[in-house]
Amino acid sequence: MKIISVALLSLLFHSFHSPASSPHNNQLHSSNDTDINHLLDGKTDEWPVQKFETDASTQIRYAIDNDLQNLYLALIIPDSHTQTRIMRQGMELYIDPKGKKKEGKGIEFPVKQKYTSDNSMTNFKERRNDENNGQENNEQRRSNMKAIRAAMALNLISMKVFGFSNGEPDEQGLQMAGSANIAFSWDSADVMHIEYRIPFSLFGNTSSLHEKDISIGLKLNRIEIRANSSSTEAPGGGRREGGFGGGGGGRRNFGSSGSGGQGNRSSLQDFENVMKDQSFWTKYMIK
Repeated sequence: MKIISVALLSLLFHSFHSPASSPHNNQLHSSNDTDINHLLDGKTDEWPVQKFETDASTQIRYAIDNDLQNLYLALIIPDSHTQTRIMRQGMELYIDPKGKKKEGKGIEFPVKQKYTSDNSMTNFKERRNDENNGQENNEQRRSNMKAIRAAMALNLISMKVFGFSNGEPDEQGLQMAGSANIAFSWDSADVMHIEYRIPFSLFGNTSSLHEKDISIGLKLNRIEIRANSSSTEAPGGGRREGGFGGGGGGRRNFGSSGSGGQGNRSSLQDFENVMKDQSFWTKYMIK
């Protein structure tokens, strides 16, 4: 488990493909006349394709629906690096009944993992490079990502619900009567699916929500690198010495080369994207 965790950041930044950030999505979504037989199993097969929208900055696809008792949300996360990021750093779903994009109420899932004092990332990376003669083909990379995913998925056993009562955030299991419930899975193409079922009873007076616009937001937490880390790997495969506490000079040197090609600029942008929180919002009308 220790070896898997220390390899995470290097795998996360290697060949990371994420479009540049875009303005928040303010499109209004409302439930259509098609009734969905919701089955909380972590699979999104029952959701009509036309209900899904895609956030350009994260490539996460999402769909929202409701019945008289519950609010439903489905997420489809195709990028393996984004999957690893949220399993490691956590992800927060926000629900603002007043439609003002407030982050006071929501659910954290996956719950952010706690860092250990281990500082052997560099040693492991160098050892892995020696074993592979400095090369890692696509099949090896995919196998490594699956190994990390399998290990990290063992920790996806709880969520934190916050903002709905005074004694929060409360950490609870993924299945709990009278509270939010979550299921997740991966399909044969390694795409991650997450389903939420959130009872309206959590919001108090449910009658006030009928035909009302609510705001729903999603935040992917930024990648954090410990201050005692001596180096980290650039998205393009190079190394940046001195960690992130060395001042602006080291940061200017990161990712630079004589070629000045588009690939380096893209890698730098990818790196900067994961080093900051990424969030997006949408509106939904309760039917």
